Amino acid sequence: MRQTENKANLHDPAGRLQAYVRLRASLDGRPRAWWYRGIQYGVVDLKPRRLWAVQGVQVCQFTARDDGAFENRFRDLLFYQDLQTGETLERLRNPFTGAEIRLQPQRVGPMHLVYSRAGAAIKEVENVPPGLETDWRVDRAIVSGDDLILHEEGYSRVEAGPATMVLNDFITFQCSASAARKPGSDAIPGRYSYCSLMSWPPFMDMQGQPGHLLGRGNGRKLESRAELDRAFGECLLAFAPDWFDGVHFPAD
Repeated sequence: MRQTENKANLHDPAGRLQAYVRLRASLDGRPRAWWYRGIQYGVVDLKPRRLWAVQGVQVCQFTARDDGAFENRFRDLLFYQDLQTGETLERLRNPFTGAEIRLQPQRVGPMHLVYSRAGAAIKEVENVPPGLETDWRVDRAIVSGDDLILHEEGYSRVEAGPATMVLNDFITFQCSASAARKPGSDAIPGRYSYCSLMSWPPFMDMQGQPGHLLGRGNGRKLESRAELDRAFGECLLAFAPDWFDGVHFPAD
C-alpha cells in the first residue's frame, strides 16, 4: 500500500522530494538496494594516485511523515578491491608511507535520516557517532529530453579518535523523466555517478602528511539480485548473510 500520494511535479519542492524518494527507494515503504563500483585515489600536492577499487551495496527505506518530510533508514557496505584483478583486499602497502595497512570492509549504519520538504535537507540524524555534523541536500530537478537529473551533495564531519574525519559527497542521479511524472508509480529505476572528497582514513596511518582521498564511481538501483556481480554477491553474503533480508527486488 502506498504511504503517500505521488504528486509527480518535478519542480515543486514536495514533488521533487517525492521523485528523489521514488528514485532512491519507493513510496510504498519497502527497502531497495543500490550496487556501486568505483576507484579511490590518494592526493598529495594535487597529484592523484590510484590506490584501490571499491565495490559496495546501499539499502534505503523511506517512510512519509505527517509534515511532508521523509525518514530514511540507510545502510552501506563497502569492500576494497585490487585494481587489476577485482579481488577483495585484506592488506596493502601504503604507497605514501611504505607501511603495510589492513583493509577491512567498511559498514555504515543503519542510520536514521530525515529529509525535509524545504530543499530536502537532512535535518535529523540518529544512530551515528556523537559530535557528527552534517549538511546534506538535494538540488533542483533538471529535465533534458526524457532525462531527469537530481544532484545531491553532502558534508559530514566527525571526530574519529584523535583525528577529525571530513567527507564530502557529490552524487548525480539520473532516471526517466516520463517515468518520474507517471501518476501512481511508487518507484523509479535509476542510476547515479558520484565523486567524494575525504580526509585520510585512520587505517592509512598517514602520520600527519597533508593530502586527502578522492573517489569516483557509478551505481545502479537493483531490480533483481541477478543483476549483482556473482563473485561480489558471494563475497557480500559471506560477510553479511542477512544484508538483503527484507529488501524488495521487483523483478524477482
